[in-house]
Amino acid sequence: MTDTSFAQPHKQPEGFRDRSARALVKFMRFFADAFFSKRYGHRAVVLETVAAVPGMVGGALQHLRALRRMESDRGWIRVLIDEAENERMHLMTFIEIAKPTWLERLLILLIRQDEAKHRDVNHQFANELASGRS
Repeated sequence: MTDTSFAQPHKQPEGFRDRSARALVKFMRFFADAFFSKRYGHRAVVLETVAAVPGMVGGALQHLRALRRMESDRGWIRVLIDEAENERMHLMTFIEIAKPTWLERLLILLIRQDEAKHRDVNHQFANELASGRS
């Protein structure tokens, strides 16, 4: 009989950042596992809500950069927005399949709100570091 295990070993953490990131992911995964259990479609809905953000934010930032520099973006805006649309369609598909309850929808909204708050704080911190005002 052949081994059907596809699990790949994790890279060993090599410092404080790696160990901290791994511990944080394991901590957060505990709650996801406890809440969703074996309902993988519901877990996919939550993941797809987050997956659409980078493409849309990247597209918006590329758009603003092209306007500010008054030069072509070489097609990146369309590529990034298309990726965000693709992830949104994945979300719509998983919502049809999983049919999340109102409690799960509320949880998704709260997670998105919290993620947006942290993104704003991180953006402000990065701006202060870049400007040398820190």
